[in-house]
Amino acid sequence: MDAKQSYEVTEAGFLFGDYYRKGGSIELNPKQARRFIDEGRIADPTAARTSKAAPKTDPKAGGKQGAES
Repeated sequence: MDAKQSYEVTEAGFLFGDYYRKGGSIELNPKQARRFIDEGRIADPTAARTSKAAPKTDPKAGGKQGAES
């Protein structure tokens, strides 16, 4: 069986019959957590580590923007 992980609750409510406050944590295995992550009720801990924004490009260095005349 999969090892349990700690997930942060993003919406207050009942999960598996117990009430959890927003910002609390819950121990679930990845299979149990998948549905709640898809619904936005808990945060995916792996997504938090990889959510860096893409680097912004410099329009001066990358050539012309738009159509050429």
